Amino acid sequence: MLDVVIPIDNLCITNVLEDDIKEIGHWIKLQNYNKNDVKFIEFNEKELYDRYLECYLSECEFFLKIKNCNKLIGVLRGKAEFKRSNEITFLFMLLQNNIADETACSIISALTDYFYNEYSINNFYSYVVDGVNNYINSWEKNNFFVINRYKQYYNFNNRAYDMLLLQKK
Repeated sequence: MLDVVIPIDNLCITNVLEDDIKEIGHWIKLQNYNKNDVKFIEFNEKELYDRYLECYLSECEFFLKIKNCNKLIGVLRGKAEFKRSNEITFLFMLLQNNIADETACSIISALTDYFYNEYSINNFYSYVVDGVNNYINSWEKNNFFVINRYKQYYNFNNRAYDMLLLQKK
């Protein structure tokens, strides 16, 4: 797992540790995502632990917790690829329901700045589900734009949703 520590004002973005799995599972349940809404992501503790292990065992993946004054407000998972063109792909980001758009913007900006400064990465991508508040405005304010649309990638409650691939310009 890539080792990440990013302080931003009252926020701190760091690696998820094994001891964090229960807290993250509980936090996701507290977000009161509507089970009829595509935003709802049901992770049980075993699934979270499996995601943690996948990242832990991979030297190029990361699973991060975002805290505000020691209170969990989000999680993010991604991967780095070090090839001819170094790149980071943010696979998913879950933020507390009431997070302000400017806070989401600050988180995204801090992440891209960190990976640029620490690893000289300047190619950034993110996946988001179209039609869902995945802070698409925050991604766009950080110069991420849609480069690909995967039609009907997800199906929730008999409704199809597209997956968008964003790239930072």
